[in-house]
Amino acid sequence: MSRLLADTRYWIFDLDNTLYPAKAGITRQSGLRMRNFLKDRLAITDEDEARTLQRRYFRDYGLTLVGLIRHHGVDVQDYFDHVYDLDLSAIAPSPDLATALAALPGRRMVFTNSPTEHAERVLDRLDCRAQIDAIFSIRDAEFEAKPAPAAYRRLVEVHGVAPDRAVMFEDIPRNLRPASNLGMRTAWIRGDMPEHLMDGLTERDFDFVVDDLVGFLARTAAERQWGAST
Repeated sequence: MSRLLADTRYWIFDLDNTLYPAKAGITRQSGLRMRNFLKDRLAITDEDEARTLQRRYFRDYGLTLVGLIRHHGVDVQDYFDHVYDLDLSAIAPSPDLATALAALPGRRMVFTNSPTEHAERVLDRLDCRAQIDAIFSIRDAEFEAKPAPAAYRRLVEVHGVAPDRAVMFEDIPRNLRPASNLGMRTAWIRGDMPEHLMDGLTERDFDFVVDDLVGFLARTAAERQWGAST
């Protein structure tokens, strides 16, 4: 582990289902609100039709919102206000995560397809906001959602990231391919993932497969400190 991450100075984290466990159910909650938005704004009466449209735009654009902008001209703030009006009480404060993040040398960033406001609320729930140096949201990416390569290039440009000294943590495997293509190390937060989100990738395609993010970060920081002292 220490050899691959010995020179890492940029620690890039996805937000939802990465910094907190998927079992918190936030994605299920936002998915339901998203389908309700589709039914209300696009006059869709059938739940299955709304789900099919949601999944198609997510598959094609990385984010349902991008499809709604391109094909239906939806108001972005209206979408955010509805979909991200979420109950985050299932996300518990994580002092261990805060400690592990604080021990990482260099810059720590969140790279999310969500709006900044949602990222800030999640980080506040985790009590980890002070340990994150920057949030790169869907607005910052100019609505080029992961896994669009343009989003990663803009992240690198805006924050001066050196890809060969960066590692990205992400629960959706296909979102790691563009990071790897830029020269970043990749760490997949392993979970139950539909085949279409694997994008043909297997565990061998990632530098790291992580089941316990906090433990992984703590071990990485400890190895870095040990290496620096020897």
